[in-house]
Amino acid sequence: MSRRFIYHFSGFTFVLLVILGDSSFLRLREASCDTIPGEPCYLPFDDENMIEQCWLCICKASSSCNTNSGCTKPYFGAYSCGLLSISWLYWVDAGGPRLDKDKDLPSEIAFENCVKEKFCAVQTVCLYVTKFRADCDGNTGFTCEDVIRIHIMGGYACNDKNVIKDQRYKAYTTCMKSNLFKLI
Repeated sequence: MSRRFIYHFSGFTFVLLVILGDSSFLRLREASCDTIPGEPCYLPFDDENMIEQCWLCICKASSSCNTNSGCTKPYFGAYSCGLLSISWLYWVDAGGPRLDKDKDLPSEIAFENCVKEKFCAVQTVCLYVTKFRADCDGNTGFTCEDVIRIHIMGGYACNDKNVIKDQRYKAYTTCMKSNLFKLI
C-alpha cells in the first residue's frame, strides 16, 4: 500500500511517496522537491540508499514502532504523540499538516489525529526537517544523523552535544549500527 503526498511549503513543491510494507515500519522511497524548475533535489538525505534504514531507526527510537502509541507528557509542558513522538510545537513549526477529514476540526484534535496516523506523521517530520535543514554533525552533508538530531533536539539546537545523552538518540544509534536487515 502506498500514498503520495504533494504539498506546498515556502514556495517549494514537495512530493512524498510513503510505502508501508507487510511489517508496520515506515518506508520512505522518495522525497523530492523542485527548488529550481527542472532541477530536483532529494530530501531529506544526501545518500538515498539510507532512506529506509533511517526511517526505520527514527521510528524505533521514537516509539519502538508502536503503531498504537498514544500521547505522553514526558515532562511538564511537553506533549508528544504517535509513532514518531511528535510534539504540539513541532507539528505547529511543520505547518500543522492535517488529514483531509480534519480540515474543519480544532487544531488540538487535528494535531493528535495527524501524528497518530503514519502518513501524516511522516509528512510532519519531512516538513519540519525541511524547514530546519542543517548540517548538525558537521560532516558537510545532510544525512540521517542530521535528521534524527533535528527530530530530537529541535531545529535550533540540532548541533547540541547533549543529544548523545538522549535515550531516543541511543536507540537510534544502536539501530543504525545493527545489520538486522538489508536494504533493497
